[in-house]
Amino acid sequence: DFGGAEKIVISLANATIAHHEVSICCMEHKGALEREVDPRVPVLSLGKGEGNDATMPWKIARLLREGDFDVLHTHNWGVFLEGGLAAMLAGTGARVHTVHGPYREYPAGLKSRLKLGLRHFLERLVARRFHRIAGVSDAISRYIVEDIGVRGGNVCTVHNGIPVTAGAPPSREGAGPV
Repeated sequence: DFGGAEKIVISLANATIAHHEVSICCMEHKGALEREVDPRVPVLSLGKGEGNDATMPWKIARLLREGDFDVLHTHNWGVFLEGGLAAMLAGTGARVHTVHGPYREYPAGLKSRLKLGLRHFLERLVARRFHRIAGVSDAISRYIVEDIGVRGGNVCTVHNGIPVTAGAPPSREGAGPV
């Protein structure tokens, strides 16, 4: 489906397919953005329904093993645990995660605080097995460290880039105040 993180995944896949074998795996279903994916990039769909699904790490691990993937690059917190566990099960060598934004707000209450605390605990454990966890801004990288509690040298910032295309407006550098 349509979203900023999804657009970034497509841009990364389309930009790297000329030099690497690349696949995109959607946890739920393929969305309308599939038509923007380079035809050389396979787009897989796992059909995950609403809520948690304990079988997802095994399904992803099977895909990783069958595809003999060297790198797993997950995006956003909704797939971090499942993807990380799958990469460990499959023995996938390099693991990278990109965080595009903070968690959605959890409802008030003890149950929500306990659930969030457990999730953050598990994320901190799995994060140790990732080579890099990238925030798309310095604020998001601070959030990963301060709010989620991920420690270590594997947290970094990789700013989202905007591709420059033919006909792009000229640089405003040195143009003075607007």
